[in-house]
Amino acid sequence: MSKIEFKRIVLPKVPDQELIPIIPSDAPAAEASDAPVVPDQEQTAPTAPANAHLPELTAKFLLAGKAIFTVANAKGDHYTFKVRKVESEWPKGSGTMTVSFFVSVKAAGGIYPYRYIGLLNKDTGGIKCTAKSEYLPGTKEYDVASWSCAAVLQSKYIPDGYHIEHAGRCGVCGRQLTDPVSIERGIGPECWERV
Repeated sequence: MSKIEFKRIVLPKVPDQELIPIIPSDAPAAEASDAPVVPDQEQTAPTAPANAHLPELTAKFLLAGKAIFTVANAKGDHYTFKVRKVESEWPKGSGTMTVSFFVSVKAAGGIYPYRYIGLLNKDTGGIKCTAKSEYLPGTKEYDVASWSCAAVLQSKYIPDGYHIEHAGRCGVCGRQLTDPVSIERGIGPECWERV
């Protein structure tokens, strides 16, 4: 038997101050259920930090199946991402259906308009690279995708000047949205009833 050797590749970490979330990841989450209910005391919702807002997208849109969204900053830099939902039987022949979410980025040039980044964790927003990933942790495309997915799925505040918006197409079927309510939520009226 021949011995297989693996080489370790170390990617340089590029510091990028724009990708740091406004709320540190180790900060405790403010939930209404944590506070004791006092009948004579007025309850107030947690307020947003100064110079921050929640993303325009919802987790329902992001995980709908054919979500396309753009992340932009005040300087005019932007990336367009696609999150595709695939249901398949795994392991083959087991009868067990699994759901995977594939994240891709729109890239200039090339044969295909979107280039594969990795698998999305629907709970945390983290992205797991696979053997076919074209962007690895430390690349701007990977970092922006991971940051934006986590901000949407975990309802994290993002700095003013940043926008995470859908591309005007239904997140479930991919059709163009024309109704103002549908445009606001990113899912068409027929698909909204099914989701």
